[in-house]
Amino acid sequence: MNGKLYDHIYNMQELRKQLTKVNNPITSEQFMTYICTSLIDHPNLCTVITSITSATQAAGRTLTLSVLIAALIEEADSMEIEEQKEENKPMALVMKTRGNSKGQLWNRGDREQKKCSNCKKSGHVKEGCFAPGGGKENNAPEWWKK
Repeated sequence: MNGKLYDHIYNMQELRKQLTKVNNPITSEQFMTYICTSLIDHPNLCTVITSITSATQAAGRTLTLSVLIAALIEEADSMEIEEQKEENKPMALVMKTRGNSKGQLWNRGDREQKKCSNCKKSGHVKEGCFAPGGGKENNAPEWWKK
């Protein structure tokens, strides 16, 4: 959203300049209204607009164009960071559960915390236990049987 918002505001500023060149300038207040209206499909940005407008009015001040644009860009930056976090969550989960080349689905710290209820040894659970009564009793490798 961030890059798109920068482009959007830049394009609107260029249109404002062109209007001024053809002797049809718009005031900062009108321009802020156009910016706010153009962002109606972005609820997070509308919330920022409402909040900053209310805060400036409550403080007895007038909202300026530069403050509005700065607040919108700051919110867009925050939204972009959150989007990147969300995009990276599945990969982080895959990396965490990938384990080692032996197909274990936990990392070393998790493995050390696991204790088998079958053989009472640490590092695995009953479903992966090769001892009699374990889930892999019949699939024990040769090295384990010795």
